[in-house]
Amino acid sequence: MGAMASATHADAALIPSWAARLLLLTVVALVPWTLWLFVNLPRRHVVHHWDLAWTGFDVVLAITLGIAAYGVARRPRIVPTAATVGGTLLVCDAWFDTTTAGDDAQLWVALLLAFGVEIPLALLCVWIARRLRTSG
Repeated sequence: MGAMASATHADAALIPSWAARLLLLTVVALVPWTLWLFVNLPRRHVVHHWDLAWTGFDVVLAITLGIAAYGVARRPRIVPTAATVGGTLLVCDAWFDTTTAGDDAQLWVALLLAFGVEIPLALLCVWIARRLRTSG
């Protein structure tokens, strides 16, 4: 346990202290920004390139999960990062699919995919990433 803690401190020493302050400043700035968006964004909005946004997202998701799969089979060192990114993208996909559903039928399909596919796969990705990080 002590070796793991010292490795964590050694890893943190590689990152400049200003990085933590910048991230915290970003969190603080996001609070009023998010509240402003909630109050001011229209409930309905027509989007140009909707098809490109979603297909591009799914291409990035597929590439990321492909990298994770390749890593599991051939290069375990890349797996924790690829699996973490893949899991994060799957949760984002579930969120945006359900919150942007156009009608009840689309919402049910989105919820079915979210809870039947995307979230379970995201949990698998997190499990894989954690398992490899703790074993290394």
